[in-house]
Amino acid sequence: MGLESIVPCLPRETLEKIATVPPPRIGMGSDSLGWRWEDNRKFTTRSAYGALCGEGEINGAVYWRQIWKMSVPQRICMFFWLAFHGRLLTNEERVRRHLSVSIRCSICSTGPESIEHALRLCSKARRVWEILIPPSKLSLFDALSFEDWLLQGIRNVASIGTRDDLWSTRFAVTCWLIWKSCCAQILGGVDFNSEGLARHCRGAAVEYAAAHACRQVPRVSI
Repeated sequence: MGLESIVPCLPRETLEKIATVPPPRIGMGSDSLGWRWEDNRKFTTRSAYGALCGEGEINGAVYWRQIWKMSVPQRICMFFWLAFHGRLLTNEERVRRHLSVSIRCSICSTGPESIEHALRLCSKARRVWEILIPPSKLSLFDALSFEDWLLQGIRNVASIGTRDDLWSTRFAVTCWLIWKSCCAQILGGVDFNSEGLARHCRGAAVEYAAAHACRQVPRVSI
């Protein structure tokens, strides 16, 4: 049975994935089980611990400390922890878990919905960042790898944002609200309004930073 016989039955994204899998050939040998976290495919306790802790993807301890320094609610910190570990339920992740058949972005339909696409590359998300970031800094903002982009954003690095103490809070709030807006449009039919979202991000960042500052004021014993 050729691929053409199943073309009418499957979505294009699934067909493209099937087409990338090489067929078996004489001399390739039989299939065998292997440990995916080691190059030699052999199990080690070190790689197992790293896989469980997420250290195979990022340096967990460094990112965890940085995330919890942000002046934002814990739910946004947890959102970033999931984002750094690639655990947000984008269409790419849903397909990987066999919860969906299409990896395409449901908002702009221009590419696969990865975490980077949802937070940075989607046309709706891109418009939000264009409003919040000075035009002179957009080129560097775009040039960073996704992991560096996230890390520099929450570290309050002025080279990719605005020169004020609120940038890391604004960056974190913006990523979180972009994700929430994507979910609201897909699940609830609520229109993703980039201009309105950018205004909301500015106001929410100020509120969160002020609330965080109040919690940091030392109490005076009487």
